[in-house]
Amino acid sequence: MCPSVEETPTNGHTNGNAAADFTPIEARPNPVPHHKSSPYQPVGDFLSNIGRFKIIESTLREGEQFANAYFDLEAKIKIAKALDEFGVDYIELTSPAASEQSRLDCEAICKLGLKAKILTHVRCNMEDAKIAVQTGVDGLDVVIGTSSFLREHSHGKDMTYIKNAALEVIQYVKSQGKEIRFSSEDSFRSDLVDLLSLYSAVDKVGVNRVGIADTVGCASPRQVYDLVRTLRGVVSCDIETHFHNDSGCAIANAYCALEAGATHIDTSVLGIGERNGITPLGGLMARMIVADRDYVMGKYNIKKLKEIEELVAEMVEVNIPFNNYITGFCAFTHKAGIHAKAILNNPSTYEIISPADFGMSRYVHFASRLTGWNAIKSRADQLGYNMTDAQYKEVTAQIKIMADVKKITLDDTDAIISAYHHNIVNGANKPLLEGLSAEDQAKIDAAEEKLGSAKEKRQLDAEVAADAPPAKKSCRGRGLALCFHRFNAPLHRYLRTSTPPSCYPAPPKSHKMSTTGTLTQPAVVTQPITVAHAAITAENVQQLFPEVNTTVIGGSHASATSDHALDGYNEEQIRLMDEVCIVLDENDFPIGSATKKYAHLMENINKGLLHRAFSVFLFDSQNRLLLQQRATEKITFPDMWTNTCCSHPLGIPGETGSNLEESIEGVRRAAQRKLDQELGIKAAQVPIDDFRFLTRIHYVSPSDGKWGEHEIDYILFIKADVDLDINPNEVRDSRYVSQEDLKTMFRDPSLKFTPWFKLICESMLYEWWDHLDSGLEKYLGEQQIRRML
Repeated sequence: MCPSVEETPTNGHTNGNAAADFTPIEARPNPVPHHKSSPYQPVGDFLSNIGRFKIIESTLREGEQFANAYFDLEAKIKIAKALDEFGVDYIELTSPAASEQSRLDCEAICKLGLKAKILTHVRCNMEDAKIAVQTGVDGLDVVIGTSSFLREHSHGKDMTYIKNAALEVIQYVKSQGKEIRFSSEDSFRSDLVDLLSLYSAVDKVGVNRVGIADTVGCASPRQVYDLVRTLRGVVSCDIETHFHNDSGCAIANAYCALEAGATHIDTSVLGIGERNGITPLGGLMARMIVADRDYVMGKYNIKKLKEIEELVAEMVEVNIPFNNYITGFCAFTHKAGIHAKAILNNPSTYEIISPADFGMSRYVHFASRLTGWNAIKSRADQLGYNMTDAQYKEVTAQIKIMADVKKITLDDTDAIISAYHHNIVNGANKPLLEGLSAEDQAKIDAAEEKLGSAKEKRQLDAEVAADAPPAKKSCRGRGLALCFHRFNAPLHRYLRTSTPPSCYPAPPKSHKMSTTGTLTQPAVVTQPITVAHAAITAENVQQLFPEVNTTVIGGSHASATSDHALDGYNEEQIRLMDEVCIVLDENDFPIGSATKKYAHLMENINKGLLHRAFSVFLFDSQNRLLLQQRATEKITFPDMWTNTCCSHPLGIPGETGSNLEESIEGVRRAAQRKLDQELGIKAAQVPIDDFRFLTRIHYVSPSDGKWGEHEIDYILFIKADVDLDINPNEVRDSRYVSQEDLKTMFRDPSLKFTPWFKLICESMLYEWWDHLDSGLEKYLGEQQIRRML
């Protein structure tokens, strides 16, 4: 048993903040097969209940005793429903004798019709038992203190009284057709002979479960195993266990209790409860999925864990710790080079739990002196760059030099990779990083000089030179100085879940706008650009693309089915490829028209063919954004999530325009047409004048090897409550999202997003969204085109 302990005022905790330099990689299942029994924790005891335990979830009882908790009925119902969806066996509620509202709450939850059985926790007396029975609960958990501390300083009763009171309450509850558990309080500081005598007596009168409680968190796993194993030899009923976490053993104690023959474990979400709480639901799931994955996966909806923890964390106003079991930011984060390499090859090397089982992402931290070239190779692949192994090694060396001098960010790492690749491909000598202090630059120069004299570095230089194209061998840009911010870097590195904010990477600072509506972010340029080494002018387009009709409205075009490029695609989508897009020069001036098919072929895009498009962002009265998931039948970007509607103004009367004012009017009309065609939103609900034009973006992105986009995209906002009648040939799914909902979606590696939507989200959307009801005017009507190439 546990020795007596002095009360100490050492409660409290500090949540850590994770850096914004972690990048998700695919959380694919571990290739090593899982076994019913973990090879690391063999369970050979016939008494063990590792593969048949039950959870009594006590967030609405023990959790309500957490210092920061206040659960009104609405909150309790949300938590109860979430726990029921997760699949817990029992939900325990605060005693209805505690207050009138507690009684009403108990009655209301009993009427929800949940699959989980509803229990309430009451004192071991007839008055409490009668009140509880009348609420309609499925069972009662009765408790009374049995240690000398509690008998003397709490209720003042001796063991004879305790035994008689327990027998009376049990017999009454059983007569009412309810389940009952009898538990001692402070079991591990109680006399063992007293405990076993009491448990034997209640077992004989038909109690469903006896409970042991480590009320002060003093027990060790060995003590737990010994007591439960001893008790298992005394009673034939089920055994429930309740472990506080004062000395950090709550999860280990719960596991050992099951090994020794216990059947039920008390948990709470995030472990909240008196003082520093009890066995956390997520922590128990982490331990048990290692012990018996098949049982856990088959019984519990564990992908709901993160959602439940976020719900409760928000209600009690705490952060989910960075190192929280399963859902903490660092739970599946890898940093050291040897770890990253192994994880990228086989996740089982450094993970005993698969993040995919819980719907979580695996992360690799690239921006560090500890990074390895395999990790940088993986990051370069994410960014769309392909280099030789020798080149990956050299750029990794540059990243390590920088990280030795100062703390670097993922943006710095991406910039170095991007600039290095640019130099290799284009024979340029672009600085890899700029904006350094004189002191930092001096340190870097010294490190490069020292590195350059190393035999290994000379060998690496020779490998890189041998790999480079003949005309470009001398241009690698080894010096460090700041590359432009990459707008097309993955958005997920910035995002955090809705709660708690300090546990996940923070979003980027907004790209500020001047009062005249000109973007001050230096990466956005307005000077003429080139694509595939040819300026996008009327003369060049007409020379390169003879199939482009020089008439915007009317004229003839080859049918989309004139060749075999569309063989195998959906018939309706093939028909739409005959629509006529507006072909543009680089300044958004119409120079002709081409079929949608012709405009979206990558072979034409790679030579500079550019067309006009629009993107609608529709918000409801709650300022939620309507998203759509593009249909599987779509030819470009199928199954990807995107903004409300994205399409093209056509070469038809009313949708063209040769100046900005006319063009805005044209895309508004086109937007109204497409909202009806894709989502069934009638024109009356989205009047032309309600569309608000913000800006134009010029971007290019492949969909696959054959199709892609190269557009000047007009961004339109509209706020309206609308009725949807979705066209399944265009839209697979839709949903309204808040800003936090959208950020959470971006963290989900199973969801894919269109490139234009990601660009807009990364650079502009959230700032505009914040000003949707006040101040949006200063962003409207931007004259310049934002180049995001």
